[in-house]
Amino acid sequence: MLLGRSTKYAKYSPEQKAEIGRYAANTNIASAVRKYQADFPNLRKQTVYEFKKAYLKKKESTGKEVTILKAKKRGRPKLLPEEIMKKAIQTIKALRLKGAPISYNIINAIAKGIVVANDRTMLVENGGHLQFTDNWARNVLNEVQRSEKKMVKRMATTSKIPVAPGLLKEEQLTFQRKILALIKWHDIPKELVLNFDQTPLSYITVGNSTLDFEGAKSVPVKGKGKGKQITGTFTVSADGRFLPMQLIYAGKTDRCHPKGIEFPHGFHITHSPNHWSNEELAIEHISKIVIPYVEKMKEDLGLPNDQKSLLIFDVFKGQTTERYTDFLRENHLVNVLVPPNLTHKFQPLDINVNGVAKGFLKDKFQKWYTDQIQKQVDDGKGVYEVDIDTRLSRMKPIHAQWLISLYDKLRNSEQLIVNGFKAASILEALDPQKDFGDEDPFKHLL
Repeated sequence: MLLGRSTKYAKYSPEQKAEIGRYAANTNIASAVRKYQADFPNLRKQTVYEFKKAYLKKKESTGKEVTILKAKKRGRPKLLPEEIMKKAIQTIKALRLKGAPISYNIINAIAKGIVVANDRTMLVENGGHLQFTDNWARNVLNEVQRSEKKMVKRMATTSKIPVAPGLLKEEQLTFQRKILALIKWHDIPKELVLNFDQTPLSYITVGNSTLDFEGAKSVPVKGKGKGKQITGTFTVSADGRFLPMQLIYAGKTDRCHPKGIEFPHGFHITHSPNHWSNEELAIEHISKIVIPYVEKMKEDLGLPNDQKSLLIFDVFKGQTTERYTDFLRENHLVNVLVPPNLTHKFQPLDINVNGVAKGFLKDKFQKWYTDQIQKQVDDGKGVYEVDIDTRLSRMKPIHAQWLISLYDKLRNSEQLIVNGFKAASILEALDPQKDFGDEDPFKHLL
């Protein structure tokens, strides 16, 4: 006989569920309903089926006789167990007090490091339920904001200047016609159509915002500011090749370059006082990256030395000087400038590759940050003892290794690069049979 009778709401204790489930498993569901209907007038076959299913599943997984069946917890699972969540929030606040930037990817790194140090089976990759995403970090941020010493996210926003459709189409057609004219006049193959762009590459990839304590008057961040990034010049061809990088470090001598790193063949490692490109470095990019490539490609394609190559790049002071344009001309290079303020529409690298590169570096940084926290927790450091060393002397060689991995990824991403040329309206302009005619970009206004 069952221990205790049910209430009118037919609530079942864990022991009652196990007993009904066991009886149904040993006989059948209909027999179980008849046997226990006196104690549970509202007992239904579906309920008995669920008890039987849970009983057999638990018995199979444990290999033991089942005497209780606990109810499943309802509702959304907790972000983290209470103690781990408490430790994560304390670590977030402690690192911020030390000047560390706090963003969604940093929150994920902190939480993952602590979880791995305590119970790695909670992670999805180990069969658990935890998966660290921006949405998950946003929920942790809500927990931080509800805590005693509030933190708020300070955002910096930028927006593109809107362009009227007619003006945009006019810029596109002008851009395409210039490219097509040079392609036809000089019979330039896709292999000799190059696009390049300078892009900042931060050692610490957390953007320009961070969590900070509510009411803070200043928001200093370790690893951000002058000298905390380099400039990378990426170069791609219209047939999907990613050329070696030019990397510009901040400094006045070679001593500012990362120590102990062997960069891939063809890389150009250089420097300027503020890590920005200039006329001299722009010319070096052509002489050390572009010219070796086009010379080899002309040889491979059986083309003459005076065969023209087409360069597509941004309007940038260092690339529009008389000395720079003369240097291009002397080396059989012709060029078309990306329309000013429209690089997000007509610059292939801006459209496709740069975002992928920065996402890759962000993931590398988050993995590294997670590992640093996990190691310190494993070593027994308390919440307020955890500190991540992001000094340049440490980050430069680590960041350089990430860039080498990025290069390996991008030089095997032909379709990504080609899609950038297509999205920038360049690919169709490389077809000598194409004719853009006299299309009026403002005809929709008539």
